[in-house]
Amino acid sequence: YHDNIDRRWVKPLHTYHLLVALENDTVKASTTVPDTFRFLLPLNGDTLHTSSMPRFTWTKSQGARAYYLCVFKDDAFDTTRFILPLVVTDTFLDMNLYKDAYFDTTGFYRIKNFALDNNRYRYLAGPPRVDTLGDGIGHFGSQTSDTIQVYIIKD
Repeated sequence: YHDNIDRRWVKPLHTYHLLVALENDTVKASTTVPDTFRFLLPLNGDTLHTSSMPRFTWTKSQGARAYYLCVFKDDAFDTTRFILPLVVTDTFLDMNLYKDAYFDTTGFYRIKNFALDNNRYRYLAGPPRVDTLGDGIGHFGSQTSDTIQVYIIKD
């Protein structure tokens, strides 16, 4: 379930449970939604130079196991271009280490950062697994996110 319309249904720091029963089989799972967080640097709308890329920082999300940072190149012809995510457990990332791979041209980029609960982390970034439900197939996890758009000047 992903709530894009009415955020009153799924609330940060609340625990949700899943119970699926079919004949003699039962699958149970629970997740606690990580707290909201926000980027501190860069800010939405900032212009950045690859020659002096700042360290990306954000506030801590209580309950987050890790952060899943995704970079999207905003292109008039392809607005879905997705570059492999960076998974970190800290509230900062030195983008100077990755700027050549992630910011290859001058232009607009969307940076989306997800705070993952433990189940979502195990499913997305942990060792390969079929599921996080035990005997079920799939996973039951939660995340919160923050998104900024920046203009990158490749110099």
